[in-house]
Amino acid sequence: MKKVTLATIVCLSTLCMVSYARVQDKKEVISVEPIEELQEYPTREYEQIPFDGGIIFKEVGTGQEFVFTYTDNVIEVDETAPVLETTKAIPKIDYTDPAQNPYYKIEKPLKQDSKKRSTREICEEVSAIYPRVSAELLEAMCLQESDCDPNAFNGVDRGIMQVAKKWHSDRMKRLGVSDLSDPYGCVLVAADFLTELYEIADKSANGDTGYVLMRYNMTKKTADRIYNSGELSKYARLVLSTAEELKELYKNA
Repeated sequence: MKKVTLATIVCLSTLCMVSYARVQDKKEVISVEPIEELQEYPTREYEQIPFDGGIIFKEVGTGQEFVFTYTDNVIEVDETAPVLETTKAIPKIDYTDPAQNPYYKIEKPLKQDSKKRSTREICEEVSAIYPRVSAELLEAMCLQESDCDPNAFNGVDRGIMQVAKKWHSDRMKRLGVSDLSDPYGCVLVAADFLTELYEIADKSANGDTGYVLMRYNMTKKTADRIYNSGELSKYARLVLSTAEELKELYKNA
């Protein structure tokens, strides 16, 4: 057991400053601010669990626990003390609740899918095959293209990612996809095409995802004209912003 003064507590790689206070509740979430000399460290949150003679700080997110016991003006830190069971879980988002997740449609099981997977599950599986294309980007595109409707159609475009068979018949054959109303197959074809567009963008647009999205959504001539003017299309901006929001939403999932 090591001893440090009240001014400084060593928590593994992070130095934090905590003031002693008697806690009435069994536990609560508090913020632990870094000491002045280490402002480059981010503020971390800890779950506070008092017990006789001290307190446990459990770091939110990692679950790391540090036990503190108090003497007159010295805090003794025991990083090897037994873990005490907590009695209250950190609240989690119900992603299927529209009030908590504005993009709840990507969580709904799709009856058109043979395994009844949700759009999110399908996009995560396909992203694992095509790692250049993030699951959040695919999800955002499904929302923008069809509102996550596998039966959507617009002219020659079909399915949850609005793929045109006339332009992708060879790709569909190579991937073993025959029905674009199958959400997994449709996302698979789209991700394969997006990966190809990323290879093109690597040479002409520094791998810019915004350019990739415009090439997916419009003709090469139009996409080049808009991109070379220093702009992105409304479609590309919407997909990018939605993908970022989804990434933030699921960050702590």
